[in-house]
Amino acid sequence: MKLIFLIYFSIISLCFGKTYTLPEQSASYTVTINASIEDVWKYNSDDYHAKQWSIYFKEIIPCPIAECHWNKELEPSDLGYTRRPIRYTSEEKIWWDETTILIQKTPQKYYKQILSYNFHTPFSVLNFNEKAEYLVEQIYEKVSTSQTRLTFKAGFIKKNELKQSTAFYEYFVWELIFKWISKDIIEMTFEKNLINIKSAIEMGEKYKRKYPYEPNPEAFY
Repeated sequence: MKLIFLIYFSIISLCFGKTYTLPEQSASYTVTINASIEDVWKYNSDDYHAKQWSIYFKEIIPCPIAECHWNKELEPSDLGYTRRPIRYTSEEKIWWDETTILIQKTPQKYYKQILSYNFHTPFSVLNFNEKAEYLVEQIYEKVSTSQTRLTFKAGFIKKNELKQSTAFYEYFVWELIFKWISKDIIEMTFEKNLINIKSAIEMGEKYKRKYPYEPNPEAFY
């Protein structure tokens, strides 16, 4: 069984292509969930469940085939799949795209990297919406057969690894905003989302979310 895991790990880790340097500054939060690593992974791999736990976006939909043609051949849990978190019920307000760029699995740890980009927000500073990219990490660590430690992390893709050429001053300002404002907001969001995820998995059909979806932007600033 261990050999099968290692072979799977090697194949799926290499098949997407580009790799990114881990961000020097990251927002992160961790919870321990009383469920197997496979059950936690399965729950989070279903985008429909986002309605149950996210305090920031209303739902996650597939990126339209007209814009993300590769999605036609993929499942939401597959490497390379692109999804679209939507802040409200309309794409015309706040949304962005996320593509799964790395999946690794060993008997003790599951790991996923997600590239967040193509931002449509009203708070764009120095071409942030058009050029900025986040590297999001989901880390699943097996504590026991019935307990899993789950971590969410997010930070900026390094300037020299961005798809679009970005001026030094643009990136410098983004980093300052992340360090002094965004990091705390993202960590607060991760904390509440992860607590909701923990409750949803552990309580099953009896689940009642602790933290509701928050449509008011002032709750995050």
